[in-house]
Amino acid sequence: MGLLKNTGAVEAFRGVDGASLRFRAWRPEGRPARDVACVYTHGGTTHSAWFADIAHGLARRGITVYGMDRRGSGLNRDTPFHPGRFKDDIAIFLRNVRSTHAEVHLVGLCHGAIAFSHAWLTNELAIDSIVMINPLFAFKRKGRLWSAWQATRIASALALGRHVAADVEAKIFTRNVAFQGYCADDPMRLSRLPGSFFSDLLLMSRFVQKHARRMADVPLLVLVGGRNEMIDTSHVSRFLSAVPTARTKVYADDRHILFFDDPERFAEDLIAWLEDLGQPFSRGSRAA
Repeated sequence: MGLLKNTGAVEAFRGVDGASLRFRAWRPEGRPARDVACVYTHGGTTHSAWFADIAHGLARRGITVYGMDRRGSGLNRDTPFHPGRFKDDIAIFLRNVRSTHAEVHLVGLCHGAIAFSHAWLTNELAIDSIVMINPLFAFKRKGRLWSAWQATRIASALALGRHVAADVEAKIFTRNVAFQGYCADDPMRLSRLPGSFFSDLLLMSRFVQKHARRMADVPLLVLVGGRNEMIDTSHVSRFLSAVPTARTKVYADDRHILFFDDPERFAEDLIAWLEDLGQPFSRGSRAA
C-alpha cells in the first residue's frame, strides 16, 4: 500500500482471561533523557498500524509508543470481541507499561478515546495524561452508521449475537487522497462489527459523560476535526463543559483521522502537550 511502512515490533501480553493479545511497539534508540511512553488505541473499524507514521516519528524524538489492538481487531482479529473485557485488558497492559516507564500518556481515537477514559475512571490507573481524538460519545444521527435502519439492525444483532455492517467510506476518515486509498484497500480494516460492540460503547460513553467532572483530575487534551462526519460534536461540547480544565484544539478543515489529514500539525501538537507536562524532547528529528 506504500504508506505506514514502519508498523513497529509485534509483541504480546496476557489479557484478563489469560488470552495472548498482541500489540505494536515503537522504541527509541539509546536511552532518552525522559522516560516517556504513549499508549495508542484505535477506533471501531481501524487498528493500531494506522498510527505508525506518528509513532515512528515520536520514537525518533525519544518517546516509546505502544499500539493496542482491541479483541477482534487488527493483530487480535482471531480473538473474539467480548463486551466489558477491553477495559480490563487496558488496565493490565497499562500496569505493565507503568512498571517500565516513568510516564505513561494515553492517546485514544474515537471508540479508543472512550475506552481509555472509561478504563481510567473504573480502575486505579497511574497515568500522566489522556489525549482524546474525536471521542465517539455518539454518532451523527444523519450519518450512515446511526440511521434508524442501522439502529434496528443493531438491536436485532444484539438479540441474535450477529454482526452489523460498518462499511465506512474512506472519505469519511480523511480528506487526504493518498490515505483514502490506504483506508479503502486496507485488508485489516473491519467491515462488520458485533452488535455487542455498540451496546458496550453506549454503556461506556454514558458512564464517561456521567462522571465527566472526575476527568478534571487528569491532564486532558481533546482534539476535534471541524469537518468530522462521524461523531456528534454536540456531545463532545457537553462533555467539555463539565471538564473546564481540559485543553481543546479544533482542526477546522480536518475529518476523523486527524493524523492522516494533517500529520505534521498533529505530531507537533502532541509533542507540545507532552513538553508542557515535563521537560523538552530532542529536536534532532521531525515527529512526522
